[in-house]
Amino acid sequence: MRGRFLVVIAVLVVLAGCGSSPGDPSTVGTERGTLSPEPTAATATTADVATPTTAAAPARTPTSASTTAARTATRTSTPGPPSTATPSPTATSPSTAADPSAPPRSPTAEDASTAANGSGIVVENGSLPVDPDRVFDRVASVLGTDVAPPSSVIVREDPENFSAGFGSASVPDFWSLVGVTRSEPRGSVSVVENGYTTALGEIVLYPGAEPNATSVSWLLAHEFVHYVQAREGRVGDLRRALGATSTDDQFVQRAVLEGSAATATDAYIDRHLPDSRSNSALYRAIAAAYPAGSYQRYANAQYVEGVEYVRERVDDPAATDQLYATPPRTSEQVIHGLSPGVEPAKPLAVTLRANGSEFAPVGRDTMGEAFVRTVLANGVNESRAAAAAAGWGADRRVIARTDDGDAGHAWALRWDDAANASEFVATFRAYRDGDATGADTAIRLTRVSDETVVVLVGDPRFVDAATANGTNDRVTVIINTQNSS
Repeated sequence: MRGRFLVVIAVLVVLAGCGSSPGDPSTVGTERGTLSPEPTAATATTADVATPTTAAAPARTPTSASTTAARTATRTSTPGPPSTATPSPTATSPSTAADPSAPPRSPTAEDASTAANGSGIVVENGSLPVDPDRVFDRVASVLGTDVAPPSSVIVREDPENFSAGFGSASVPDFWSLVGVTRSEPRGSVSVVENGYTTALGEIVLYPGAEPNATSVSWLLAHEFVHYVQAREGRVGDLRRALGATSTDDQFVQRAVLEGSAATATDAYIDRHLPDSRSNSALYRAIAAAYPAGSYQRYANAQYVEGVEYVRERVDDPAATDQLYATPPRTSEQVIHGLSPGVEPAKPLAVTLRANGSEFAPVGRDTMGEAFVRTVLANGVNESRAAAAAAGWGADRRVIARTDDGDAGHAWALRWDDAANASEFVATFRAYRDGDATGADTAIRLTRVSDETVVVLVGDPRFVDAATANGTNDRVTVIINTQNSS
């Protein structure tokens, strides 16, 4: 099956109180994640059924071989109706056997013996081709943790529960307005194993129609890392450090969680499935499968950038405590491998005055450098978009709505200096010339100072009526009543 393309679908929910159906990422709850086409690679093995645990080894550098898939997206609400928050994908989904002449291995009585005997981790609602206790013990060794294993793993046989696509089922209005929408992956695809883990420790897997030992081992390993993260309170650590209320906060949170999980899974693969491709290589394949300006590419960037950030800062997947306690604060720091205190976001305050207009402020958000480069990549090439976004200093988006639900957005962006602001303005114009948002989208850019610009987008009445002025660190947007009706 080497060379076949796969879509790997997976979900990890790491917030207490999860369970809302997929939708606008401003809600808190389960987020679906569709992974991109990925060639299968690993040869099926029974390593996690019978082979004794080996000594810990350092995490390896990603290779060209990878087969798991993990995707999750968590969402955090911001004040007011549909303000966006990061689609935070997570989960793991390995691929099937790579040998074209060898079909995926079906589960056997020997493989499921632990669960069948009622000892250790119970497999509910089905069976798995690997011993989950052995996989968990090995993951615990990689992480250097004494967290007790989960009591059970739940098998689901309906892949439709995992197939809503990368991130939420619908793209938030603002994202669509600036051109960030869903795209189809390149190449033919099919669904393979996937799973998710809740903050309460419930692990749910779809092992595939014909489960393969290597694939399921990889899937379990990644999900067990998330289980340990939940049990050790890592999400709480990140929330306390970040606030985790904005799109950019959520990008950082997911980058740290997923970067740590993929790094640990790579170490597990290196020690116990040495002929398999790394977990982290999967995310690079996903990046290649989707356009740079797509919603899926943004979601996947949390994994790609997260892995790189974690690898730059820790040498051992068991030594990530400091990452959770003092994480990066912005996606800029994640992307460029910066410490939390280096290049912090610049001060920026935005005030929206309705002045009797039917549009009233209802919410705020911070989008971050990662989002800016995704937006620009819809109208210019990827390298130019990344270069223009790299001068990001801060941003604030204010959402205004009418009683009928019509929305306008005032998105202020402050840059590191005047030269970076000018580069963004020029790139933004080229992005618009590329018709990235559609000719009928009401959108206008105003430069209010040397370092700060404001993008007005949304309902044409809002865009036409709004004026923006201010300084580098303070912006006022006024909606003129006479023009907004």
